[in-house]
Amino acid sequence: MRKPIIVGVATAFLAMVACQSPDAPDLGNPLDPSDPNYTPPSTAIATGPEDAATVTEADVTFTWRGSDRVSEYRYQWDDGEWSDWGAATSATLELLDEGEHAFGVAGRYPTGAEQPLPTTRAFVVDAVKGPALMFRPRKVTATVGDTFTVDLMAEEVDDLMLAHVVVEYDDDALTLDSVKQGDFLAGAGGAVVFLDDAAPGRILVDVGVAEGDPAGVSGTGVLATLSFRASGATTSALDIPAGAALRDPSNAPTSLLETPPGMVVVE
Repeated sequence: MRKPIIVGVATAFLAMVACQSPDAPDLGNPLDPSDPNYTPPSTAIATGPEDAATVTEADVTFTWRGSDRVSEYRYQWDDGEWSDWGAATSATLELLDEGEHAFGVAGRYPTGAEQPLPTTRAFVVDAVKGPALMFRPRKVTATVGDTFTVDLMAEEVDDLMLAHVVVEYDDDALTLDSVKQGDFLAGAGGAVVFLDDAAPGRILVDVGVAEGDPAGVSGTGVLATLSFRASGATTSALDIPAGAALRDPSNAPTSLLETPPGMVVVE
């Protein structure tokens, strides 16, 4: 019959000890901006081109990680729109144009508090070695009914006087609206002759300059601007088939090193 007495004494003792114990420490709320220990969300880029680096591939992948308690991320490249918030910690940018680019990523807490300023990288793409013919932009994303333009580019050429180029495209996905002369050969100051001939799925461009000073142009520039209307939901290519020709003022051919295709994604 002594057990109830022992249990009662033990219970009373524990209650007394609890009353005499110091208050539990205030751990605060690390997600509350008013908490003195609050730290805003942040991200760090783990892999990808370094700041101010030059890369020789047109496809670039970035990966990143967030500080403690960061649950979602979004990213942006160049002046494009930010992606939706999500848990992904990597992004691949496809068929980037030649030249300077920027990438940014930001994180946020489950409370919705966002990183004040994104983590950024600036880099240069030099994936195409000239003399070359190519498209800019190299990748276009459009919706059915959209109209967009693509420049036919001469890339890293020397003393160019004449260009003969055929462009092939999927006429089930795209409708050609117009072909306009570019300004590159006008840089020689002479008279530019521009001829184009279009058939479904095929565009012929002949452009040359006469009596220029200097006789030819060097560098990178636009030979023609092609305007299309997206007419079918699909992914298709813009191609420059074999037979394209560049010539200098002596009418000697210039060897083309590359003619990379373009991509059109119609959604």
